[in-house]
Amino acid sequence: MNLHFVSGSSFSRPWATWAVLLLSLFFWTSCGENNTLPADLDQFNIKQLNELIVKNPDKADLYAARAIQYQGLKQIDSAIIDYERAVKLAPTQIDYYIEINNLYLLKGSWDDAKKSLDEALKVDPNHPKVLFHIGVLYLLVEDHIKSFEYLNRALDVDPNYFQAYFYKSINYEEMGDTTRCIAELHKAVEKNPDYIEAYIQLGLMHDAKKDTLAKTYFENALRIDSSNAFARYDLAYHYQQRGQFDQAIEQYHYLLNRVDSNFSTAMHNIGYIFLVYSDQLDSAVYYFDKATKSDFNYTEAYANKGYALELLKRYNEAFVEYQTALRISPKHEPATQGLKRISKHIKK
Repeated sequence: MNLHFVSGSSFSRPWATWAVLLLSLFFWTSCGENNTLPADLDQFNIKQLNELIVKNPDKADLYAARAIQYQGLKQIDSAIIDYERAVKLAPTQIDYYIEINNLYLLKGSWDDAKKSLDEALKVDPNHPKVLFHIGVLYLLVEDHIKSFEYLNRALDVDPNYFQAYFYKSINYEEMGDTTRCIAELHKAVEKNPDYIEAYIQLGLMHDAKKDTLAKTYFENALRIDSSNAFARYDLAYHYQQRGQFDQAIEQYHYLLNRVDSNFSTAMHNIGYIFLVYSDQLDSAVYYFDKATKSDFNYTEAYANKGYALELLKRYNEAFVEYQTALRISPKHEPATQGLKRISKHIKK
């Protein structure tokens, strides 16, 4: 097939994404200590917690439980207020400070997040979890020296703090030191052999070097959790990049049928394989269409669907897809060039 263009097929997951994942990986779940109160506070809704707070206004864990409920409703400011009330009632409860930090990060307020952790350090200057979170904060603003300082301090206190090795690896990767990055990831999985995120990153790092070990790391992640969407995607893309298209499609279908039916990039990449490598244009159109229905703003899927339709000589339909791609991304060059190519075929 004479390809004029094909938009990229990869699904980019930059390292910064993993720093953001901290917010979901380390969220506090329960630290109530008062035996006179119900142990299953997470089962109470806001109305019930309000009633309990009226009766027990000095119980920090009630405010913390309500904060979790507010957080689930995306009422971040209300959650912060309740955690701050909990801190006043239980100033030695480190997890409350860390949750305030997490919530301020969700709001994009680095300074307020740092203040909450600084307060926690006053309570316990050597608490590994606090030191770790400060290290991550400095990573987010790309102050790698400070980030290393606090992550190493956390490891001095607790050498088994496997997450700290993971975030040290991110620092090294951003500084361009791939060798040390991989070394830190190995330390992370040595400390925690079930650390899925580290296996995935090891796979991605080895994939970038075209090292066949990448497949082993993705498979290790899936051995731990066969439903991990990222690991499944990365294994599929590993096969795709190496021309093992049947295996790639098999993994993409597994992802869509058994893990995440809305994983639009997997749909797109199946279409991409049909378009570029097998010349099955109708199948390509079908999967690009599924991708755009799952993600209405998927520029590449619209553009590639347009190109498949162009090759099928369905020019008016291709025109619509190229136009849609340009409405989303006005400077998208492949769609612009596509419109130029088919302009003489469009029925006015």
